[in-house]
Amino acid sequence: MRVSDFWTPRDTPLGQPAAPVPATPSQAYTQSFVPIQPAASHRRSRNGLWIALAVGVLVLVLAGGGIALLVGAGRGGELPAAVTNAVQTSFSVTGSLTIASDCGSWGYDDLRSGAEVTVTDESGKVLAVGALSGSGCVYTWQVNDVPVGPKLYGVTVGHRGAVHYTEAELRAGVQLSIGD
Repeated sequence: MRVSDFWTPRDTPLGQPAAPVPATPSQAYTQSFVPIQPAASHRRSRNGLWIALAVGVLVLVLAGGGIALLVGAGRGGELPAAVTNAVQTSFSVTGSLTIASDCGSWGYDDLRSGAEVTVTDESGKVLAVGALSGSGCVYTWQVNDVPVGPKLYGVTVGHRGAVHYTEAELRAGVQLSIGD
């Protein structure tokens, strides 16, 4: 039985004749068949041209905007806040703690210079740590390298509970008080 007994040449859907029938089965394995690809239509090439043109214009606009920002900054101009905030990955938090009642009384001994100030995320994970400074009934503190991103931050002084703030509230500064 020969391969040609089962396979007869037909026209392909594109109107091209099929590959010739091999004379022997061994020739069927040695000959390669390369399918004929349809020619690209004008419609598709025009769409590709419009896409390439749109991408090119977008690249030029973005590059021009970047150059304008750099030239403005190089001339002593300040970069817009939106640009500087976009690349900022952390910030510092400053605050104060006031003991409103008798600060020397029992119950406030954990609130002293050097006491830990912790900033956490909404799940309680510690993000950054600082310390109280000062004496008497008023202390100040600063916590550096607080990462941006969490929806809520917790601020804890000593062993007291956390007070929660948004990033904007933290950036504006935190004033805590305890006592009467």
